[in-house]
Formats: sequence, C-alpha cells, structure tokens
Amino acid sequence: MLHRADSNATSIYDTDQYLNYYVPTEYMVDEGHAAQLKKLIDIYQHEIRKTLNGDTTGLGELEISTKMIEVNEGELLPWEQSFGYTPLIAVFTELSKIEMKVNLLYVEFEKRMP
Repeated sequence: MLHRADSNATSIYDTDQYLNYYVPTEYMVDEGHAAQLKKLIDIYQHEIRKTLNGDTTGLGELEISTKMIEVNEGELLPWEQSFGYTPLIAVFTELSKIEMKVNLLYVEFEKRMP
C-alpha cells in the first residue's frame, strides 16, 4: 500500500488506474483540451485547402479526421470523447500520429507553393 500525505491508503493499482485513465480524461475531455485541439486541426486543414484552392490531390492519407466516431453499432460520439478513459500511452500515441500528419501535411504544402 502507498500512503499519501493525507494518510489515506491506496493501492498501487488504484494510483496507476488514476494516472493511466483519469488524468488523460480530465485533461483532454473534462478541461476541453481535446475540443481545442479539434478546432485547431479543423482550422489548419481548412486553411491548407483554401490556400491550395481545394486541390488536395494526394493529401487524403494525411487527412486528420475529427468527425464523429462510431463506438458501437449506430452509437456515435464526438471525436473529443476518443480521449476519454483511454490509457495514457494510447493518448500519447494518437497525439504523436496527429503531430506526424500535421508535419507531413506542412512538408507537402511547402512543396506545392511557388
């Protein structure tokens, strides 16, 4: 058992559970950081399309989808909820994928600029 400063005992499992599931949920979903990220991704992609005059040929694989996600047959949730009650490592992995796509999209965008 771990003992916190407030003398409440908790198991290591409970602490790991909190860090792995609840902290990412609080930060990304409850505090609205996933919603902010979604807004920035949507703005970024819109500006890229606008600057390229809608010619996104070959950029499809770099598209970052922020659409509703299907969790069960017919049950849709907002994209932001994909960060809820998700292990911390999975959140880091998803954020890394988004970062990679943004960087690759920027490189591709730069190639097309005169």
